[in-house]
Amino acid sequence: MLPCRLPLVSLTHGFPDTSSPFFASASSSTSTFAIENRQGFQDQKPEAVLKRVGELNSKLPSSSSTFESEGIEITSKGKGKASEIKAYRELANWCSDWHLLSFIRMEVVGGLIEESDFKTLLNVALAAKAEDDVLARAVKKLTNSSGWQTMVTFAAEAAASKTTVANRNDGFEEIPPELLNDMSMEQPGAAGSGSATPATAGGMKACPHCTFENDAGATDCDVCGLPLAG
Repeated sequence: MLPCRLPLVSLTHGFPDTSSPFFASASSSTSTFAIENRQGFQDQKPEAVLKRVGELNSKLPSSSSTFESEGIEITSKGKGKASEIKAYRELANWCSDWHLLSFIRMEVVGGLIEESDFKTLLNVALAAKAEDDVLARAVKKLTNSSGWQTMVTFAAEAAASKTTVANRNDGFEEIPPELLNDMSMEQPGAAGSGSATPATAGGMKACPHCTFENDAGATDCDVCGLPLAG
């Protein structure tokens, strides 16, 4: 028995029935950027950001075909408009990843992009669930910023560098021309033609079979016993 009368109150837990987080997590379907402080398991790398920037930028339509001079109204109709909005939403969802924003914020300190460009990136994340015209305005401001164009340039250069390396990588390392010349000079009979025996410094005769240097007047090799004439 309770020593005194106590009111029994049932309180709700305070959590929403349907969660709608503002920032996307790294485990969501819209973002796969690695979580910080998990070196060796999940590494945050600028290359991953640049690669994704290049992919998203390739999906965006050109500004001349998408926006009017004011940069607000979407001029495409039907399926064209739907594809544009889909590309904008994909970019905005990517920008709304908290771990990505935290990493890019560190790159602001490092000098990759400016503070104003980072705020523009945040505005795109804010417009992820906004109306189409608001989203289009935010995306155009981001794509016209110097920070975004710098990252696009870096992404293109990185992709071109990987393509060049892949084309050159045929399983063999390139041999310097100087080494090739030295190798050709060391081949038996390289100093002459036919069965001529290559001469060495001091009048010595190099055996064309085992390359042992014999006396100038020798006719057979002192090591292998084969004729020096080849």
